[in-house]
Amino acid sequence: MRILFILALLFPGILHGKERLDMGFILTWGPIELAQLHYSMTWDNQRYEISGHGNTTGLVGAMVDWGGQAITRGYVDASGLLIPLRHSHEGVLGDSRRGAYATYRDQQVISWSVSPSHDELEQTPLPAGMIGGVVDPLTFIGRLILGQARPVGCALSEKLFDGRRLSNVRFVDGDGEGCSLKSKRLGGFTKKYGSDPRGRLTGVSFTQIGDVFLPQGFRLEAPIGVVRAKRFYLKRDGLIVQTDQAFAPQADNTGLSLVNSKETWSAN
Repeated sequence: MRILFILALLFPGILHGKERLDMGFILTWGPIELAQLHYSMTWDNQRYEISGHGNTTGLVGAMVDWGGQAITRGYVDASGLLIPLRHSHEGVLGDSRRGAYATYRDQQVISWSVSPSHDELEQTPLPAGMIGGVVDPLTFIGRLILGQARPVGCALSEKLFDGRRLSNVRFVDGDGEGCSLKSKRLGGFTKKYGSDPRGRLTGVSFTQIGDVFLPQGFRLEAPIGVVRAKRFYLKRDGLIVQTDQAFAPQADNTGLSLVNSKETWSAN
């Protein structure tokens, strides 16, 4: 069994045609647990799917009802690069709900939709014309995990579009806890905030485990102060690689259905 575990971790292609990775992060503000985030990624040599969901937990969850889901489906090109076809996300905060989707072809956005609209949410408009040279955030994470995009010396940039927000992001030198992430907002962000109210990512670090590169945690400077995220479980093809018994994964209680949808799709 131990030999199979080592083979699955280091050389997963030998044992599995389709590979799967699951990981979760716990967000804390000082000693207080704020939320949990969960990500799943499946891929083979033809296509991939990446999904994520998160919601407030513990005492914070009892006071603030927040949750969200996102999913991306795409194909793998001849060079092995992940290429998005469709990205969707939706979230709830109390009684309000918002969502967006985008479809892509050759890294060009061919259609997108948001609800409520940018005007209704007092968000900046998107640039006119075709939005090109972009990927969605989950595909960007997938490329980082597979080593297709590496912040060598904290030097990496990408243009992201998730159906609502368009931005240029780039890694820069951090302050001792990994790389920082700078973001230039190009459209779809709330006008009334001078800075992103969700906070600023000031430290993220990756470690290599077998043939993948995984974030072990990150630090966020938010209006309430410093929020830290720590990876508390990791599974590879169903095998537990890491688990922190101090935290129990929370079920998705958002009532949203994106991640569990049985939508059919094609890479053509």
